[in-house]
Amino acid sequence: LIIISADHCHIYVDKDVFLEDIPELAECLLRPPSIESRAISIFVKPGTGDKFREAFDRILGDEFILFSRQEIFDRQLFGPGQPHPKSLDFIGDFIAAAKSTSLLRYRIPDQKVNIKFLSHHAGLTAAEMYVPLILVEKH
Repeated sequence: LIIISADHCHIYVDKDVFLEDIPELAECLLRPPSIESRAISIFVKPGTGDKFREAFDRILGDEFILFSRQEIFDRQLFGPGQPHPKSLDFIGDFIAAAKSTSLLRYRIPDQKVNIKFLSHHAGLTAAEMYVPLILVEKH
């Protein structure tokens, strides 16, 4: 039996949203976002969580789902069981997950913007979440 699969799929991405270009969101950021452009970890300044969520949902809610840190763990979005202690370091106050063909980016001042890729993964579209499985049985 030959098994062919992948760990994830990709989709074409046609829009880059730069968080620092949206003042209402940028002013709440504690540090640059991280992890993936289509499942981005966001740390906000203390006391700005509600303001950030309201602005994010209003401005980007059609393109992304914003999960709080608590929702991430309650829904076990990174898997069942006890989270690894290191995950507590990189999962921010929020995770923004793409439900469109957009992605989130952040330019660090005085640094060159990374290469733009036409295809990405880690979002919540069906095309990214359904992984092909091919089984070939030799007779």
